[in-house]
Parts: sequence; C-alpha cells; structure tokens
Amino acid sequence: MKWNVDTLLKGYFHKATVEWGQPAQMLVAVEEMAELTKEIVKNLNRGKENEEEIIEELSDVIIMCLQLTEIYGGQKVEDMINKKLERFKARIDNI
Repeated sequence: MKWNVDTLLKGYFHKATVEWGQPAQMLVAVEEMAELTKEIVKNLNRGKENEEEIIEELSDVIIMCLQLTEIYGGQKVEDMINKKLERFKARIDNI
C-alpha cells in the first residue's frame, strides 16, 4: 500500500495526536532523531556499514516529521519548506 501525505496528515497523524497527545508525539520525534544521529555517527566515526539501519531510522524520522507537521500546521510548514528550498536553490545556482 502506498501512502498519500494528505491522507496521513488528515487521518492517521491527527488520530495519533488526539490519542497520545502532542507532548508524547514530540518526545517520540526526538527519540527517533537521536536514533538516526546514533547510526550516522556509527557510520562516520566507526566506519560501520549500516546503510540499512540509517534508512530505517531516516524513515522513522520522516514519519515523525510528518506527525509534527500535523501538530504545527501543514500549511505553515509547507510555506517554510518552500521558502527554505528557494534559498537553497539560489545558493546552488550561485556555485
């Protein structure tokens, strides 16, 4: 099954926020980010071949970022992403 972000934001992520609350979801997001950080550090500092673990944790972080988008307002987040992507594009175009 493929997921549509709009469906997630309007359905499952909203339900998760209602069921478990914003603070709990925010803590889960922090935990997932820490797990991704740990795997990246293992890869860089220890030379560990852990691509699968990085992809798994990255997926968890993306899911939780979408959850945070539900909490903080999808349109506001989308507007900020577009603003930052435009700035990024301008930097790359100047290389």
